[in-house]
Amino acid sequence: MYKVIFDADGIVYRVGFALEEVNSERTVKRNITEYIEEVTGKLEKVFLRVEKPIIVISAPGKSNFRFDVAKTQPYKGNRTSPKPKHYDLIRSLLMEMDNSMMIEGQEADDTVADLTAKDPSKTVVVSQDKDLLQNPGWYYIPGEKRPIFFVDPDTAGMLLLERGTGNKPSLFGTGYKWLMAQMMLGDPSDNIPGLKGYGAVAVYKLLKNLNTKEEIEQEVRKQYEGMKASDRFDEIYTLLKIGGVK
Repeated sequence: MYKVIFDADGIVYRVGFALEEVNSERTVKRNITEYIEEVTGKLEKVFLRVEKPIIVISAPGKSNFRFDVAKTQPYKGNRTSPKPKHYDLIRSLLMEMDNSMMIEGQEADDTVADLTAKDPSKTVVVSQDKDLLQNPGWYYIPGEKRPIFFVDPDTAGMLLLERGTGNKPSLFGTGYKWLMAQMMLGDPSDNIPGLKGYGAVAVYKLLKNLNTKEEIEQEVRKQYEGMKASDRFDEIYTLLKIGGVK
């Protein structure tokens, strides 16, 4: 039996933006239920037996510890993207479900990662957020060309250099190698800085042939030292690391 965990942010935005012209709460509620059932049904075809899914919701406002950790740049200080019209309603409806949960001070990602860590080989995470891929487990990313895959806890992960929007190079990664790649790339969506001048190709070349967590981290620390940014390493690591919140 596989445990299924939904990152609620994916539901809020995926369902929300599809219902911008809808004004009926009943219709919104029905679409939430149908979406969860549709995805769960797809997973049953792959994993055969799955438990009733858990819906994990991010704590509201700025209770997230990362707002206090961020010193170089304000955490999420550049957020200007619009939210769906039914953003608050969908969150409220999800919270009413008996299989939903929220932990104060944590984003949904952190809670999802902590739950997955208990038994990664028997847990399937449904999320649009590729930051989670630094952690072991099964992942289903709706709409992706590789929608279902496994991040092996016994390896340091991997990196793939791909062509993204406008044929621009981009990285797809998993495990600790992906976390360390983000340390150099940064995460613009959350206003987390990386190292200036380090793009997808440069980071890929630096890490592609490294196979242990120790040598991967040693290389990234070396790059931070070379950019005279060693004092930022722990801050950026804490901002980017998903799960294990104390």
